[in-house]
Amino acid sequence: MNLSAIISAAAAVLLSVLSLRLLDSYYWSSVRSLLPFTRSSPVADLIVWNGTIFTSDASVPFADSMAVRSGRILRVGSYSSLKELVHSGTELLDLGGKVVVSGFIDSHVHMIFGGLQMRRVELRGVNRKEEFVRKIEEAARNSKPGSWILGGGWNNDLWGGELPVASWVDEVTPANPVWVTRMDGHMGLANSVAMEVAGISKLSEDPKGGTISRTADGELTGLLIDSAMKLLLASIPEVSLDERREALFRASKYALTKGVTTVVDFGRYFPGAPVEFSWQDFSDVYQWADSSGRMIMRVCLFFPMETWSLLLDQVNKFGRTFSQWIYLGGVKAFADGSLGSSSALFREPYVNEPHNRGLQLIEHERLLNMTVTSDKSGLQVAIHAIGDKANDLVLDVYQSTASINGMRDRRFRIEHAQHLAMGAAARFSQQGIIASVQPDHLLDDADSASKKLGKERADLGSYLFRSLSGSNGSLAFGSDWPVVDIDPLHSIGTAIKRIPPGWEDPWGPTECLTLKDAIHAYTISAAHACFLDNDLGSLAPRKLADFVVLSTNSWDHLAAGGSASVVATYVGGVSDTTSRRTMVTRELFGPDDGGRVDEEDKGRVAKEDEVDDGGRFHVLEEDGVERQCYKLRTPLLPPKSSRSPPPPPPHHHRSCCRRRGRVICCAGRSPRFVAGDLKFALHDALDSLGVETTYAKEARKEFRSQIGNFSDIERETSISINRGVDLGKTALYIAAEDDSLVSHSSVPLPVEAFIQRLDDLSMGYCSHYNSRFKSSPQTFLDSSDKYLYSRKGFRRSSARSLLDFRSLYLHSVLTHRSGSAAMLSLIYSESLKMLRLWGLLNFDVEIFFPHDLEGLPRGYDKQQSKESDQPHIMTSQALLVQILRDLKGAFWPFQHNRNESLFLRAAQAANCSDRSNISEESGFQLASTKAAQYRLDRGVWTTVHLGDMRRALAACERLILLEFDPKELRDYSILLYHCSLYEQSLEFLKLYKETKNSSLEDIPSDPSTIMEDDAEEKLMVRLNLILMEDGWGRLTQARNFLSNNSEPW
Repeated sequence: MNLSAIISAAAAVLLSVLSLRLLDSYYWSSVRSLLPFTRSSPVADLIVWNGTIFTSDASVPFADSMAVRSGRILRVGSYSSLKELVHSGTELLDLGGKVVVSGFIDSHVHMIFGGLQMRRVELRGVNRKEEFVRKIEEAARNSKPGSWILGGGWNNDLWGGELPVASWVDEVTPANPVWVTRMDGHMGLANSVAMEVAGISKLSEDPKGGTISRTADGELTGLLIDSAMKLLLASIPEVSLDERREALFRASKYALTKGVTTVVDFGRYFPGAPVEFSWQDFSDVYQWADSSGRMIMRVCLFFPMETWSLLLDQVNKFGRTFSQWIYLGGVKAFADGSLGSSSALFREPYVNEPHNRGLQLIEHERLLNMTVTSDKSGLQVAIHAIGDKANDLVLDVYQSTASINGMRDRRFRIEHAQHLAMGAAARFSQQGIIASVQPDHLLDDADSASKKLGKERADLGSYLFRSLSGSNGSLAFGSDWPVVDIDPLHSIGTAIKRIPPGWEDPWGPTECLTLKDAIHAYTISAAHACFLDNDLGSLAPRKLADFVVLSTNSWDHLAAGGSASVVATYVGGVSDTTSRRTMVTRELFGPDDGGRVDEEDKGRVAKEDEVDDGGRFHVLEEDGVERQCYKLRTPLLPPKSSRSPPPPPPHHHRSCCRRRGRVICCAGRSPRFVAGDLKFALHDALDSLGVETTYAKEARKEFRSQIGNFSDIERETSISINRGVDLGKTALYIAAEDDSLVSHSSVPLPVEAFIQRLDDLSMGYCSHYNSRFKSSPQTFLDSSDKYLYSRKGFRRSSARSLLDFRSLYLHSVLTHRSGSAAMLSLIYSESLKMLRLWGLLNFDVEIFFPHDLEGLPRGYDKQQSKESDQPHIMTSQALLVQILRDLKGAFWPFQHNRNESLFLRAAQAANCSDRSNISEESGFQLASTKAAQYRLDRGVWTTVHLGDMRRALAACERLILLEFDPKELRDYSILLYHCSLYEQSLEFLKLYKETKNSSLEDIPSDPSTIMEDDAEEKLMVRLNLILMEDGWGRLTQARNFLSNNSEPW
């Protein structure tokens, strides 16, 4: 055989082998997916198709389809160009021809103030004095004497222009102080009671930058303008933390219904308000919402310019991108007031007030110095200016600042820019100044502007949208909510038509915008205005997938001024309005038998109506044993490893039902009790006490649904390969229930958002992966360890920080990157599972679980395992049990007792166990124990260091549902005893005794077990005696630990 023949034969063999992979398109799609956002990455989570997508991207203005992956846009174009991106898990959203635009960015709002206003007296739209008075009277009638009546939104122009006075409402509010602000926030009305409380009298002097309104005779009218409002605001009780947090969530939900996915929030900062408010809200509300997963839309925050150094510290520490939800924007100052309160600063006096030119709220020199300092520090500056003189003043300040500090991309902003002198609009473009304007203010000011400024001044210099848009895209739209409603579609219509209520013709028709220009001002230009245009503002590859589906099927209809509404809002490719969406969504699965059992298979076949929500049914096998089975739904996945699952530990004996070589049910150990038949007490008891449990029940239902997919094989399968149960989602539902049980907030934990964060973390390894990692299992696992613990910085909570209960919950670990060994094991396994899914993991790997206080979970090559390693290998059931036992131990009451047996701690607190043989304690320990017991006996739990009854009960109930250890029934019983739930306590204790007596396992006879047995008997006797007495079967307040729960961490 000659050399050329040998070479040819070898080449043919090589090509044949390679062709096996070349023909596997899924393999190549998986490999290409490791390089995110490349042209050839054929993996998409969501395909939006069959619509009219206006991208706000000049390179591709329109498209009919869009692909999304991991919260970002993968590709935009025709559907045919996106087909290769579809895989088994891709969701297809058929738009049915509807119009899609980029998520709206509202460039000027006051989110928390708006959320608070939604629960106060709403005076927006009131057009009669009588209605104004009636609404305040109604609020006073429903309030306790002495409590403040707060609200706002009134516009005196709607009832003819007459300003309200205190005498309007004094008679109907004799016992309540009242403070209601005008729609622009620059003026408010106080009744006589409020002024008396605040110490405002005829002798009070006008503060600098403000006015206390008086009659010609010097009597107080009750109106306070601009900085004069601070004389009263200090007397209003501060809004509680919970109210502010709920206000943010309430406002966010409302904004999303209007298609707003990002806001520029100027906070609760206005003339007269403390500058501390903005920083309190940042730390107590926004950071809390971000770390606890409650942010549902993106915010760019601005702070008072006086506090520029505080913001600089934050930017230096975190950068401008604080998180995926929060951006640190810049600083803001006020140059003047507002037109409605006649405090906007003009060059010429108000026509109806010849001696009034408005208020300059800050000296020119001070404003210049603060602007120069802030700009020199690299911070973006925004200044409120409404009158023409105020706008000229700010333009001059910006020009001087640029001259002093040198040229750079600083994107100075003027907020409102409503009334401009001749030539001022051109200066915006020349200096590169952003005009942040609110189109709907035009509707409120149209009539009053002519009265206050004269028709010529009003017509020539007001709301110059087209003149300001220029060539630099320097026009950004917003609402100034709650001054006017947050409704971009309505504002866009205003910018296009400019027709105020009651008018037939546009006000300043030459300043009307086109539909494209108006949408740009709410999207790409708005993003540019706050330095977010690299991530937001247009539907282009690599940008965040924030978009809005509109109700109309016609772009031409919109361009002609037609109306439309928001059908769905997507943030990061996830819809917040799933229940409202009418489009068809479908999930693609590969060929599969749907999980049905073949008729010819051994055992009775389950009918559809016999399968419960968890996919469970029962099969009577030929050996006469009834076994619980599970109906599986298997999506198309990459080829599995040919190796079999790891063998069960030797002390478990199981038999499995197989159908065509696929395990569909298993009969391992027959449970000695059926958890699904038990009725737990926690949620019902809390309901009876008036505690809201809706979200807790929903989370428990999802937890049960997940563990309902557990077959016995899956229980003992390594967590890194388990597919039957989503362990990450299960852990998050545990956290969601506990959060609801202890949180005072009405906001549920957003499980799906943290699932996305976990998926993003797991997928992040793809960009870290290198082909050399495949050289050996050990190299591969070393790279995984380095990625998680070095590059991503996850660490084990130290022994000193074991009381940091955040480390026990997956969402907090993902946020703070510090957690328990169980949570780190779960995160590690999710990364390995993702690698296995994409075919990169070609050997059997398990998780080595450390049983010390410092070791980190590690990937473990099963081929190298030894029998001595088995106790360290984490299985799916062992992981969930460990998670729940960590919670149970952390929150178990009676923390002052350090007995290793939790049951004995509770039994000794109930005097059901002798403490005489417990090791001698110091005097300090005994004193602490007595003090803790004293508080405990009265249901007064001052800190979580004394335990948390609700979370301990919840952990017990979930452990019972796992049917792992009958002792959980006993532990649950004694907690119920301490809650005075005697009937339920006895029921679960009896069930435990029955299960224990029927067990064939050998019971050890060590001292601890003997003590436990004795305590069990004493508890049984006591419960029977208690229930013999009438009236003991209900909750009592004296020892009701559930109603006096500790504060959440």
